[in-house]
Amino acid sequence: MAKLVILLFSVLFVTLVVSIPTDSNVESSSPSSGDSEIQCKLHCKQTKEYKPLCGKDGRTYPNHSAVDCHNECAKAEGKPEIEVAHEGKCPTDRPKTTPVASTP
Repeated sequence: MAKLVILLFSVLFVTLVVSIPTDSNVESSSPSSGDSEIQCKLHCKQTKEYKPLCGKDGRTYPNHSAVDCHNECAKAEGKPEIEVAHEGKCPTDRPKTTPVASTP
C-alpha cells in the first residue's frame, strides 16, 4: 500500500513539474496595442488617493499619478500625452471605447 501511494505521488509530482511553463516552452506573441498599454499601466506607480482631475481628452482621472502614468505609457507608444483641463470630475466623461451603432 505504501509503495502504491509513493508511486501515485511520484506520478503527480512529475506531471506537475512537466506542466510548469518555462521560457523555452512559452510561445511568444507580439502584444496588441491594448495589451501593451495594460502592461505599461500595471508597472506604473500610482497612489490610491482620489482627487479627480478632468483631462482635456474628456476623461476623469483619479489623481495626478494616474495622469502621469497615462502619459508615460502614451509617450512610450508614440501617442499624444494628456493635459489636465481642471481639478474635479469632467462634466460628462467620454467613454474609453467608441460604442458600435446598432441597426434596427
